[in-house]
Amino acid sequence: MSVFGLWAVTAVADGPVRTWRERYADELAATARADGQAMAWWAGLGDDAFLERDEHDRWHLTEAGSDFADLFWESEPADLVPEVLAAAEAAGESGRCCPSARKGSPAAAFYQALGVADTVRMPGGLGTFLLTADETAAALPEVERILAETRREELIERVGLWLDHAANGSVAGAWEVVDGVVRVFREAAARQLGVAAVSVFY
Repeated sequence: MSVFGLWAVTAVADGPVRTWRERYADELAATARADGQAMAWWAGLGDDAFLERDEHDRWHLTEAGSDFADLFWESEPADLVPEVLAAAEAAGESGRCCPSARKGSPAAAFYQALGVADTVRMPGGLGTFLLTADETAAALPEVERILAETRREELIERVGLWLDHAANGSVAGAWEVVDGVVRVFREAAARQLGVAAVSVFY
């Protein structure tokens, strides 16, 4: 039986974002603290700590890489996940990005491709975040800078390396992990909507 990782990033109105923030305030605060600790740990290791080649010249995860991948096993709070997935279903193709991968997390692939410095600059946390419309509009220039067209091929290659080789899985279009995020932020900002994201395995 195969296990698939899903990362849903979707445009959503302010109303649900504010409701979720209030309903899950304690759990989201705990997630934010854990993300901050994880990024400090990552910064201490450096961006090259998660992948290495074996004696047969094949890529695989280091012990630190496995620990990093485990951070994305499932978003907390768990009750938020179906609510965001329902919002993604209603958002339409241009308003959502929902890549899935066998045996790996598209969110983990995305953030390790960025590196810790740009991950810290991205809005929200490690794969789970809730942004209002104002926060989304304010974040868009930095998201576009981080995911600039000049970096697109490099980022897609790094996402594909993580999922296709290091995680022993596969993703249907590594480009969607990279292109989809900036597309959703642009769509949400244009429609004065916020952005929500969750990561889950099924």
